[in-house]
Amino acid sequence: MSKSSSIDNILYPIDSETYLNKSERNIQRVNNKLDDYLKDPNEEQIHDIRTAIRRLRASDQLLPKAFRHKKKIKEFVAKSMELFSINSKIRDYDIILEMLSKYTSGVSSPKHEQQPPPQSSRAIVNISKSLETLRNRELTESKTIAVELRKLVVPKLNSNKISKSEKKLKKRFNNVVGKFANTIEKNYPVVLSSPKRLTELHEMRKDCKKLRYLLELLPIRTNGKDEGKDKVSQLIEELEKVQDMLGTIHDHDTTIAYIKKYLENHHNDRSLNNIVKYLYDDRQKKFEQFTEHCKVDLSDSKDNLFLNIMNII
Repeated sequence: MSKSSSIDNILYPIDSETYLNKSERNIQRVNNKLDDYLKDPNEEQIHDIRTAIRRLRASDQLLPKAFRHKKKIKEFVAKSMELFSINSKIRDYDIILEMLSKYTSGVSSPKHEQQPPPQSSRAIVNISKSLETLRNRELTESKTIAVELRKLVVPKLNSNKISKSEKKLKKRFNNVVGKFANTIEKNYPVVLSSPKRLTELHEMRKDCKKLRYLLELLPIRTNGKDEGKDKVSQLIEELEKVQDMLGTIHDHDTTIAYIKKYLENHHNDRSLNNIVKYLYDDRQKKFEQFTEHCKVDLSDSKDNLFLNIMNII
């Protein structure tokens, strides 16, 4: 980050009342989504519980140390993150299965996209069966973790004590948000420089998500009927667009890596190699769309949203 935008000069309009209200909702959201997940842990519920836990994690990150280390909060967050981690694996298996299905069933693509011929081989059947087995195994363990989480006491935040610690809350918010802004700024030109910088792309995607959920804890203000959403809301929307684009690219990377590893341990298969080729080609198109978006966004406009990530509002 440039010297002119050092962390000491960053000011955020966070306040303890808004933080408490939104954080209580974040805690309750995990509790509610957990019930839905236990009833039917389908793809939608997996997405919802992971998103709810991300928001819980954002709230927890801002708590002063004395509050974060309280037993009930610490246990609830730790078990939630355990559930998040295993469902991230399940989500990856779902993505790989979806990608394989796209290239084996001849699903129609948009008219402007060339549809590769459907692939078919025993290897594709075997890799799909292997993924289903792994998914079911992880899902069984995930349900156990979800039940353990359900048994924990849902923590309550002490509003009086946190209100008295508002200065610490603001300082921690500035530090945490500034850290993610710094890493995004560092990785941003690296990611744009080459489609092969997978590690930096993955880290930037995760940091955009974390920054987005932290900014959601700010009070949302409008500048009047004609001016619409405030800068924070606009930046949250831009972060979501960027993370979605990077997420699609990462899904391709995850699928390619899994298939290539499978091929290392099994006989070479033409159909799987064709799928990898198609995935590489499609990934390149997605990457070009991302870079084009960034070029447009990095115009000279003073209202440039992505630059606001670098300068942090």
